[in-house]
Amino acid sequence: MSTLAKSKSAAGRPPRRGFTLVELLVVIAIIGLLVGLLLPAVQAARGRARTLQCGNNLKQAATAIINYETAKKRYPGYVQSLERGAPGSYLALNVGAMSGANLDSTTNPDNSRIAWSAIILPQMERNDIYDLMLDDSVRGTADPRSRITSIDFYQCPDDGDLTAIQGNAGITYVVNTGTWDWFTQAGGLQQLSFTKTEFTAIKGDVRANGIFHNRTLGKVTVSMGDVSRGDGASNTMLLSENIHKEIDTPSAPQIGLYTWAGVGPNSPAEAQLGMVWLEPTVVNPTTLEPPTRDPNSDFSTSPDPRQFPISTEGNTVYFDNSPAYVRPASNHPQKVVNSAFADGSVRTLAQDIDYTVYQRLLTVEGRKAKKFDGTDSDYRNLPPLADGDY
Repeated sequence: MSTLAKSKSAAGRPPRRGFTLVELLVVIAIIGLLVGLLLPAVQAARGRARTLQCGNNLKQAATAIINYETAKKRYPGYVQSLERGAPGSYLALNVGAMSGANLDSTTNPDNSRIAWSAIILPQMERNDIYDLMLDDSVRGTADPRSRITSIDFYQCPDDGDLTAIQGNAGITYVVNTGTWDWFTQAGGLQQLSFTKTEFTAIKGDVRANGIFHNRTLGKVTVSMGDVSRGDGASNTMLLSENIHKEIDTPSAPQIGLYTWAGVGPNSPAEAQLGMVWLEPTVVNPTTLEPPTRDPNSDFSTSPDPRQFPISTEGNTVYFDNSPAYVRPASNHPQKVVNSAFADGSVRTLAQDIDYTVYQRLLTVEGRKAKKFDGTDSDYRNLPPLADGDY
């Protein structure tokens, strides 16, 4: 092709032009606007996915508990002794924090305080872990097999305080332990720990007050028959979530004196492994005078001991001899708490649930509920739960 032909061909094409700066800025602004509109939807979808995963964890645990009850004809204790392979040997736990706890052995069954979540491991298809718990040769910090490590299905993905602890063995989920057990008969004083003799004096740990009881120190058992004859499986909470067990204390940041496997020999464990309801009349630990409270009122925070409202952070630190935080709580963006019921269903409860409804959901048969001193509960005159109460 001649030079003249090439020149004509090039001259015949329209000149190339790119985006102007203004056009480029408009495109970037449109993209930014679209991202801004989509981001909240993406975050909401992720939040719903985390809430759903938490509900699935609860469903799995509830099914395992129901299968355990079907086989044993009773629910597990929130803690109970577990005998190991050697005669007279019981599983004990060395728990200083949620990271680094390990399995050990004891000859004293009162020091074997194994959590409900460990007892149902075979029903959760984790016999590999359960078999190590039964093996008396697996003990002490020198044996790497004895280390208690995290289990994913026992942690809610929205439980940030728990999931942020590397290698932790904590648990988000708590079971229905009924009325608060941490009182002795003498004066109603709160105790940081107590022996079997002191625990036996507690009158509140009775069948009608909840489903899971301390079977290391006590003998109370509850079966599905008890639930069915009472308020019914669909109106009785089995377990829920509580994110406040990791709240810092002045002396022990991220307290962590518990694991999914249970607690050490000095803790009754109800604050770490259970959720409770309180009486309208509660003894003030300072004056020993029982201040009265309207049984139809909401949660109260004064005088101590009282519970904070569901999911509320409160204005104090977590003390494991106080029931202030021993109730359902979550970080779900929908402002709800996932709960599993004795019939195996999983439902969400609003954070502003009425306290008397919460109490009736925990009691197996509210009309037979007892105070910690063994007298009749002020709640026994409340009507049974009805559709629409929660």
